[in-house]
Amino acid sequence: MNCYHFYIYLPGQILAFLLSSKNTYRQRQNHKKYFEKIHNERRNYYEAK
Repeated sequence: MNCYHFYIYLPGQILAFLLSSKNTYRQRQNHKKYFEKIHNERRNYYEAK
């Protein structure tokens, strides 16, 4: 692992650790459900055509 990759990797890990509170986790789950709902609606629309 070279230095460049390490400098990219480490801040990402720190950021992920800071963002991994319960609140942001719940928000992320809500976003996931929302996008899945949109995806399913779009797929049903195209299959119905």
